[in-house]
Amino acid sequence: MSSLLFEKRADGIALITLNRPEAMNSLSDEIRVGLEDALRDCTNDAAVRCVVVTGTGKGFCAGADIKGLNSRQDKQAADNPMADFHDRVRNLRVRQDAIPLALHNMPKPTVAIVNGYAIGAGFSIALGCDIRLAGSEAKLSTGYRNLALSGDFGGPYFLSKLVGDGITRELLFTGEMMNAERALSLGIVNHVYPQATLMDQAMEFCKGLAEGPTLALAMAKENLAAYEVLGPKDAFDYEARTMILGMKSDDHKEAVRAFVEKRKPVFKGR
Repeated sequence: MSSLLFEKRADGIALITLNRPEAMNSLSDEIRVGLEDALRDCTNDAAVRCVVVTGTGKGFCAGADIKGLNSRQDKQAADNPMADFHDRVRNLRVRQDAIPLALHNMPKPTVAIVNGYAIGAGFSIALGCDIRLAGSEAKLSTGYRNLALSGDFGGPYFLSKLVGDGITRELLFTGEMMNAERALSLGIVNHVYPQATLMDQAMEFCKGLAEGPTLALAMAKENLAAYEVLGPKDAFDYEARTMILGMKSDDHKEAVRAFVEKRKPVFKGR
């Protein structure tokens, strides 16, 4: 069976499921490449209106495949004792752009359904999503300090935006394994659902996003990205531009008609 399942549903949700439960869905090459391909597909498919990432078994994603990482590093050391540092940095940057940054920049909502352990790069993947929905048995950790590493896949960056510098330093320096309620209290996850009903409740939440005005949501994500680099005046200029563009959309016209007609709007993402 494939280690990554990819389903495009009729309701506009693209469901990406990491399916390597015997290894807590750690990032094998097969999972990584499959995830990159699926996210590229979702970005380019207008029929996809919400992207969901989750895992099977007791893990969302336990991070890097440590055994596989060791074997690759051993081979690299044997083949070339002076391994090219810059090539390895470039390769990591390509993977970072293709997964966590792709989730962050996706022009439609992205949701992590954290069903179990989300550690290291797996935690970073969840942080790259717009929204995190956790089961009551979820466990989350930066995890990098246990491997004597500083962190990658954008996790420290996204975490600092969510919880601020002080808490981020604590979570990086201690590697604390947070339960779902602790992550909720810090604002790292948006909602916690009972484990037994996690997928049903989380997918119902995602269905609401997929039914929304996804063009407007994409513009809202553009605004949020702009706020990271712009001062107030320039941010307001950017905001005004996307607001007026939104008023020209079919979805906005449909929303106004639905309000007047006292019915639920049917959005098309146009």
